[in-house]
Amino acid sequence: MRSPEAGTESTPQADVKATNIRIPPIFQDGWEIYAQDLAEASLSQRSHGLGVFRNYYASNGVAPPVEKGKEALEKMFDSYRGQGDDETTVGADGTMRYFTQDLELNLENAELLIPLEICRVQEIGAMNKEGFVEGWRAVGCPTLAKQKAYIATQIKALSTDMAVYKRVYRYVFVCAKERGQKALPLDTAIEYWRVLFAPPGMTWVTDTTDWTALWFEFLSAKWTKSVNKDMWHQTLEFLQKAVQDESLSFWNEDGAWPSVIDEFVVYAKEKKGILEKMETD
Repeated sequence: MRSPEAGTESTPQADVKATNIRIPPIFQDGWEIYAQDLAEASLSQRSHGLGVFRNYYASNGVAPPVEKGKEALEKMFDSYRGQGDDETTVGADGTMRYFTQDLELNLENAELLIPLEICRVQEIGAMNKEGFVEGWRAVGCPTLAKQKAYIATQIKALSTDMAVYKRVYRYVFVCAKERGQKALPLDTAIEYWRVLFAPPGMTWVTDTTDWTALWFEFLSAKWTKSVNKDMWHQTLEFLQKAVQDESLSFWNEDGAWPSVIDEFVVYAKEKKGILEKMETD
């Protein structure tokens, strides 16, 4: 068992039992995406080929040829810029128009998180020109039609492809933190979990247990700290194993799970034991 997380008390405690769930504050000003962890690695891998391409021409003293795809993407990006936007930034209005009107994304579920990662969004509610252009070039989508088609394939993959789902899930922690913070407030983490643990994302329900409902119940009853990166990542790892082994035999108190997972296991076993006893009676 690890030592307790270095989270801070979250005041007031999130009401995870509320029936009216607030949509994640995707477009609130002042939020910044930090390039780190898996999301950073993924983007780095995608841009590796482009970097080699540029370095080849630079080492030979000539400028790389301008690609038609790049020109088209730069023109597309510029079309979303508003009066107050500089040459390298699209503000909240243009970003919203791109996501909702042109890409026709549903802001109430996880599909919105896909283009945030592709476009290397650095601040929630705004798009950066380099991230937009290089991100879409990396996946070969210089037109709106191709972008919509690509996103559609990724949306379908969210519920079936763990690699895609995990990439999006982990990127949420990167983009959801407030500026300068290393952890998510508990209520913010819960908002995003509710979106990620529902269609078109993956659901964590077995024949006898709704693991996400039990997780939220546990947080409401037992947890008041913020959610750091380790807790965020390990929550998904635990749920993956729990749906494969409802008895939780994979867990042991000397394992490498964070303490919040150890506490949840005790809570879950007690709850499941009560339910099993009631069913027997």
